[in-house]
Amino acid sequence: MDRSEIVPMPENYAMEPNTAQYLTQLQALNHSEQITALRGFVSPMGSESTNLSA
Repeated sequence: MDRSEIVPMPENYAMEPNTAQYLTQLQALNHSEQITALRGFVSPMGSESTNLSA
């Protein structure tokens, strides 16, 4: 992650059916609703303060 490199998905990757269903539902939301939903997903995981200006 420090290199800002994006690793592509393997060509034979198959998403779990439930995951595909949730992704489809998320994509149907508008941008603001997507952000709210994603924040709701990660909020229970806690957060760490990061200094982006460093």
